[in-house]
Amino acid sequence: MYIKFQIKEPGNLFHVLDSLSQWDIIHTRKSLAKYYKERFSLNKKDKKLIKLYIKIRRKYYWGKLDSDFYLSENFNELEKRLKRRLNEKEFKEIKVILDNFHTKICFIFQEWKPLLEKRKDNLNETIKRYPIKNIFQDIANFYNIKNIPRKVTVHLLLNPSEKTSGGGANIWPKEHITLEPKDLKHGNKNLAKEDISIIIHEILHLIENNMSKKNKRFLNRIFNKERINRYIFREAIADALVPDGHIALKYGLIKHSSILKLKDIKLPRKNNKKEYLRKARNKLSALFYPIVIKQIESKKTIFKKEFLKRYIETYKELF
Repeated sequence: MYIKFQIKEPGNLFHVLDSLSQWDIIHTRKSLAKYYKERFSLNKKDKKLIKLYIKIRRKYYWGKLDSDFYLSENFNELEKRLKRRLNEKEFKEIKVILDNFHTKICFIFQEWKPLLEKRKDNLNETIKRYPIKNIFQDIANFYNIKNIPRKVTVHLLLNPSEKTSGGGANIWPKEHITLEPKDLKHGNKNLAKEDISIIIHEILHLIENNMSKKNKRFLNRIFNKERINRYIFREAIADALVPDGHIALKYGLIKHSSILKLKDIKLPRKNNKKEYLRKARNKLSALFYPIVIKQIESKKTIFKKEFLKRYIETYKELF
């Protein structure tokens, strides 16, 4: 597998605007919205246009509007993509929204671009130290998948946070992911190693997406019958592998796993949905970590009945 790193203006504009809207409490970044507001604040026109953006964004969910931005090399190409995606009224509205926020967001992007370029160089250097092909083959075997993407493009996005990083695998076609590297200002080369763990986690989801229709139907029947949250199911198992689990430890991305400490997390009230889902995912990954290791060491996939039975029991005990 070849991993290519890219830094593009349309994708970064989308990243800031999407977070500014806070339309999706799980995937948008409050820290980025706060950063923008501290720099420029929001006037009445801004707030009105953000509401309009949310209305359009909710119609064109993950894998649609975001894909148009991230896959565009420039704003001329973006305009063509949006024109194909949106109806005439929506296209005019999104043009007004972009015209309003473009100057300020792209000003921020130009400030952060040299730092993103520096991290990109660190990533290209660091990723050579790890047997990427073997890592993804292990993941594919666990998910009982034969097809691994030959090339994945990682879109680097500005991130003002010194403490948190992030990534996403929502773009279509499924050979693209995003990465928000943390602590860009201090340029610590060692952080590229943490970024690679996040990249592997997101590519894991691309691999997972290639599971057979038969296996997808099988899992969906279990989700529906047992009333299992799909997001928590997927992420808890992925976390038990990487960034802080078995795969990360096996290939030296981390020196020791602290994932078991997450068993003691106290879940907040469900009215704080984002925090609840995040901590529930972490807690379940810790509870499930020993089961995942045992399954991999015995060279079995996630589709074995005894494995899923243990998972469901653990899930129900937690919730």
